[in-house]
Amino acid sequence: MKKSIMAAVLWVMVSLPLLSQAQDDPKKKIENVDDLPRYTYAVKGQASELFVDKEAFHEFARAVRADIEEVLRTDIHNLKEE
Repeated sequence: MKKSIMAAVLWVMVSLPLLSQAQDDPKKKIENVDDLPRYTYAVKGQASELFVDKEAFHEFARAVRADIEEVLRTDIHNLKEE
């Protein structure tokens, strides 16, 4: 019983700061495609090579993943202003 009360108190102590921070950072509303960041990727040879050349695909996937992770780390509004 004592452990469950301590766990509940710990959970509240950890959750409250996270919840208040989430409320302080309003999300930017995406209204159309122009509000999204744009990326382009260079592909050596034809795009169909990505389906048969594992290394070419992995190189492409690494670039895409890096951009996705950057978007998830950064506010969309800041990306549009760069």
